[in-house]
Amino acid sequence: ATSASVSQPQQRVRRGRKPKYSPESDQRIHALWESGQFATQDILATHLNTSLSEVKKALDRERHRRRTVVNTE
Repeated sequence: ATSASVSQPQQRVRRGRKPKYSPESDQRIHALWESGQFATQDILATHLNTSLSEVKKALDRERHRRRTVVNTE
């Protein structure tokens, strides 16, 4: 080990595969769903020009994210 690599701290690198989705888009979908403007998730999916399954997955990911944040506080 060289002294240069020991003296300078490096940022931690996240391990594993990078996610295929963005948390920002999940939050946006969740906010639209919670606004009450859309009667069904199918209508929301049509408005966003995406599939119903993608909307359901995004809402599920955001629900799990919010649940873990509440439990850690």
